[in-house]
Amino acid sequence: MTDGGAQIFISYKTGRESGITFQARTIADKLREPESGGHTVWMDATDMQAGLDWNTQIYSRIPRSDIVLLMLCAETSASDWVRREIDVAKGAQVTILPVMIRSDFDMQETLDKFDIPRMQAVTLLTGSEQEYTDLLTAIDQRKEETKGRQVEWLHDLREVEEPPRHPITPTQSPLGVYGMAEEPDTRIHLAGGDMTELRDIDVYVNSENDYMQMGRIFDRRSVSSTLRYLGACFDSANRLLEDTVQNELNLLVEGPFGPRPLGHYAVLVTSAGHADSELRQTNRARYLFHAATVSVQGDGLSKRLEAISTESGIHRVVRELLKKVDEVNDLQGVVSPDGTSQREEQDAAQDSFEPIRSIAVPLFGTGRGGLSVDVVAPALVRAIREFLIDDPTTSLERIYVVGFYETDVEALTAALETEFEAVIQP
Repeated sequence: MTDGGAQIFISYKTGRESGITFQARTIADKLREPESGGHTVWMDATDMQAGLDWNTQIYSRIPRSDIVLLMLCAETSASDWVRREIDVAKGAQVTILPVMIRSDFDMQETLDKFDIPRMQAVTLLTGSEQEYTDLLTAIDQRKEETKGRQVEWLHDLREVEEPPRHPITPTQSPLGVYGMAEEPDTRIHLAGGDMTELRDIDVYVNSENDYMQMGRIFDRRSVSSTLRYLGACFDSANRLLEDTVQNELNLLVEGPFGPRPLGHYAVLVTSAGHADSELRQTNRARYLFHAATVSVQGDGLSKRLEAISTESGIHRVVRELLKKVDEVNDLQGVVSPDGTSQREEQDAAQDSFEPIRSIAVPLFGTGRGGLSVDVVAPALVRAIREFLIDDPTTSLERIYVVGFYETDVEALTAALETEFEAVIQP
């Protein structure tokens, strides 16, 4: 059937009781047969190596594949692991071939969830000879696409000359204000520079790792460490009395949201720190939303950080963050762990709780994630627009999108002008 076997990765929702694992193994065995082309097929149920980290094996295998076969069924769309695998495939420019193995679900809705809505799926419901012929033909037709895209991608990377990156001087006045007719009460504010220089923002968003371990408190070279510092309590000699925000995160992870590591894209909510902290007294912030956008991979001393690396991942993080606003409002602001002074304050203030009106969102994925701002900015802004359309009753009146560098602001400006209308502040 083929003139040379492909490297194939099978992405599926493991399930022995549902029979999905058996189906995936049957398909793998068929593809390995010489008469089917002698493809090299990798799937976790049969090809894991003992003693090696599970995540590392999976994520290192995908970029070396020619094709990722996405097994489509009702269980697939509910799997965070499958979603991660598809995100990795997209980021590595690997061809994705959807294969429908069950018919009792909405296939288009599932493809939409994986942000591959226009991909043509192959049907493999009965395992007939014709169905396998169609699958093998699709593999033959598409197995060279990955190498071509990867070569072109690497060529483009070599050709790109990194533009100079100049930080923006922070200002409280927005660099631009945008809106939409469908949600006239919400304004999108473009801000530049250090996000923590903004004042009177209800929520600061913190891009965090999936262990929820913030940057070192006296480092001050990242948003995470700055928020940790500004939310802590110090004495008059600047000695640390209470590491408030990290303490809250620890209690949340050790309690209802644990154990570590959390799932990718998880969002935890803490207070903005100690009642006497700079973040609350000077910035007048109320909450911090901590988004797990960086995952810790590997074991022991070989651990490494892998940041969010796809447009669809950026999109999902933004939607999860904005949905948290409604959750906090429904809880009347009671979000801190039991036994903390912040929880006592929140319990006492429930009757006078004011809904969240403002949130500041940084440009994810352009640091450790290595994504271009020209990719991240449109995804972030588009996710905001879709959220506002889906949730027209949101309490948010001001959504700040923040770019640290001039190039960030330029990309955000272009994205905002595409998705929204510029408005003049009254």
